[in-house]
Amino acid sequence: MTDRGHHRRSVVLCEAHWPPPGAPAARPEQGRFLHSRFPPLVAAVAEECLRQRYGEPPAPPARGERTAVLLSSLRADEPTAAAVAEAVRARAQVAKPLLFQSAPTAALGQLAARWGLAGPMLSITPLGDRLQDGLALAGRLLALDEAAQVLLICADLAAGPEEADTAHALLLEPGSISP
Repeated sequence: MTDRGHHRRSVVLCEAHWPPPGAPAARPEQGRFLHSRFPPLVAAVAEECLRQRYGEPPAPPARGERTAVLLSSLRADEPTAAAVAEAVRARAQVAKPLLFQSAPTAALGQLAARWGLAGPMLSITPLGDRLQDGLALAGRLLALDEAAQVLLICADLAAGPEEADTAHALLLEPGSISP
């Protein structure tokens, strides 16, 4: 990220990973979400990151009001999209929770409400690496003063039976400017 000829680096305040260390087969609780592990995965890793920084929700109002939430995912919530598509194909009524859940930001909205995060809320499908593209956009949000902090969540469900669902969350704030 270039800012007036300088490179601005973000400071990582806390981070969390899924699966948690020592629990490779763990699955986040399903909660109010139907059919898909994606929203609970996003919520679980984000909650862990925020708890490391703030304890229990909500975040301090002065911080939460200026915290953006950014989701970077290569595939987003394919199971929910497939369930909605199947209902439409079958000319069946789509369950109301699925309509809400079908937006990639559904889990982010619940998270933001619970923690009092009122900054911009974005979801991207990166062109390259989900973490690097997410960090670049987070850096822009911070450099343009669109947010004082960015909660970046990189998450994807396993692409096959031999893989695990993965997620990574980082809470970032602007760092120093160096030449």
